[in-house]
Amino acid sequence: MKEYLETSKHHIRKSASLLLFRIVAITFVVDSVYALILAFLFGASMFPQMDLNMTQSDSLGFLWVAHTARFLITIFVLGGTVLRWCRFTYYITENELIIHKGVIKVDQTVYELEHLHSVRLYQSWVGRLFHYGTVQIEMVEYGHHETIRLVGITDPKKYERVFREQAQEHLRT
Repeated sequence: MKEYLETSKHHIRKSASLLLFRIVAITFVVDSVYALILAFLFGASMFPQMDLNMTQSDSLGFLWVAHTARFLITIFVLGGTVLRWCRFTYYITENELIIHKGVIKVDQTVYELEHLHSVRLYQSWVGRLFHYGTVQIEMVEYGHHETIRLVGITDPKKYERVFREQAQEHLRT
């Protein structure tokens, strides 16, 4: 990977604002479910027809278990989200697109940019607001078509332009 950093013209990462949005959303959902469960169980004591027969020590034990479960679920879900965000890195060198996948098990795929056929940009209004989106490129080599999507990257308009310039350059040569 180090050699790609040295020779690459562009080092592309996924959007940090998209990661932050996902972290906030996950935290909100987990905390909301936790609050609803607590409201149901402890609110039941206000309604005599729903007699749960929970003593104070039972309540404290349940709170400890519920809070620990919420903490572990949050850590695992957020950890998975961050790992998925870190998993993809893209490098554009003079003649290649290198896709670096993985954190623990690393896989690299190299595409020759001379086979670049088309470039498309996908960006929602939220993506335009926070400067992230998806660039889709189509590679054609000997009649074989392959579509590559750079999903959730920062500043996708810049990289769409870079790929279009690469395609034009290869058409001239």
